[in-house]
Amino acid sequence: MRHFIYLALSAILVLGTAALPSKADQTLTANQLVVIKATGVALEKGQIIDGSKILKLGKGASVTLIGNSGSTVTLTGPYEQAPADKTSSGNAQNPNIVKALGALISARKFSTASLGVVRSGSGKIGDHRLSDPWLVSVESSGARCIRPGIVVLWRNDASKQSTVTISRSSASLTAQADWAAGDNVLPLASNRFRDGGDYTLELEKKRIALTVHVLPGEYTEVGQQAAWMAETGCTNQALALLDAVG
Repeated sequence: MRHFIYLALSAILVLGTAALPSKADQTLTANQLVVIKATGVALEKGQIIDGSKILKLGKGASVTLIGNSGSTVTLTGPYEQAPADKTSSGNAQNPNIVKALGALISARKFSTASLGVVRSGSGKIGDHRLSDPWLVSVESSGARCIRPGIVVLWRNDASKQSTVTISRSSASLTAQADWAAGDNVLPLASNRFRDGGDYTLELEKKRIALTVHVLPGEYTEVGQQAAWMAETGCTNQALALLDAVG
């Protein structure tokens, strides 16, 4: 999120005072909401709407929204109100959350429509969809986002017992763990991983490189966490987190 804020401020400094938004534009931005899910209403995932305007939902219709605070709300019909205040929370307002999530979801729709698959967190095509957003996939190299506490590795093929070796490039640290046959997941203590650390994992004949990012404690809302994941390159995890909303 800090990166998004920095880019926004830089744009204003470069363009000068003429780039400063009017009060009307500021109000519109503050009330923006991004659509995460929608049923029975003419709204699309990733669409950004003006939350200060009346939203009408018929009986049986529903929509899940994320606002600038990062909090989520699911509205069900019959409903006819302006939804902006429904996503307010004690967190500071950050319009870049809505913009980032809208772009993330729209990018997935483009990839799915044009290629029939979803881009992975490593930027490659064809990675497996995560059932839990905090699983650390060992299917490909790339960025991975974790929470403090337990880290859970995930593999697609659990047909045989394996040994996973973890090494850190900037230290003489090597750890090994047995991965039992039939288990797709392997829990590990998170103290094996440091924020921003680069690690090499060896499993069978496969060798992958991971950059690990630890969730900052202040990001408590789903929208904040998903935007942070997208910013750090954990795209697949961000999409899995949004899929779990609602």
